[in-house]
Amino acid sequence: FLGIELIEDCNGNVSIRNRSYSCSIFVHSILLNRLNNLSDSAVHHVPSRDSRNCIFNFSIFAQLVSDPLATYESILDLTKLCTLYVSFKEGWGYQFGHREITSTPCWLTISLIEPLRLIDTRLQQLQPEQQSHLVDDSFLSFFFHFVLFFVFDIYD
Repeated sequence: FLGIELIEDCNGNVSIRNRSYSCSIFVHSILLNRLNNLSDSAVHHVPSRDSRNCIFNFSIFAQLVSDPLATYESILDLTKLCTLYVSFKEGWGYQFGHREITSTPCWLTISLIEPLRLIDTRLQQLQPEQQSHLVDDSFLSFFFHFVLFFVFDIYD
């Protein structure tokens, strides 16, 4: 087998395995970076034939979403933790040769649907007075729901 393998365990944690015999992969996960006290922009090198590496911890994420002191904006900001980036053969960022992932020869973006669904549920529970008036609330609600349900339609 070649390529990568994404594994979701029974607790919702997501791991990645590099199955290639000769090609490294590079992974960006903001949640993984924060759990390891790294910059949000850090990119992790995963050597060829490497074992399973956890790249998303659902229980930690669920704690962040259910924080009773969280505001509408802080919950909405957690959506960026639900997107993972993977490049093949070449990395990006300050420690690698390419500035952006789009400059690497082959890359993909992974959106984690269940964590996005959890955010959606929590946002619906928050009181309207907790919402900021920095953007039109109806537009924000429409945009978030449109993107969320569009993704569901593709993957369901």
